[in-house]
Amino acid sequence: MWFKELYGFANHVPETEEYGVTNFVYRARRPLDPQKFHAFITSNWSGVWGDRRQEIVFIGTGMDTAELTRRLDACLVATTGKDEMNLAAWAKLRDPFPVWRRADEAA
Repeated sequence: MWFKELYGFANHVPETEEYGVTNFVYRARRPLDPQKFHAFITSNWSGVWGDRRQEIVFIGTGMDTAELTRRLDACLVATTGKDEMNLAAWAKLRDPFPVWRRADEAA
């Protein structure tokens, strides 16, 4: 079937139409507060797949993108009154995530 899909199978109905699948990409200039984001992702956490990264693509049906965006915005780090990077303050945030290692360090 992939060959037919690749070369324009005449009777194919795209999944977006057949199943109502949609997606959106969440983007923000400020980094996520690790503790707030951890709380967010563990409320629909997958024991098999865990989580990914700050740019998140949601694909599915019947999504409330406004609600998801509101909840993700609530996970962003606080600013100092103006929209600026405050790396010193952000480095002090409590981080409930495991320590990340490079693949060559993990071996």
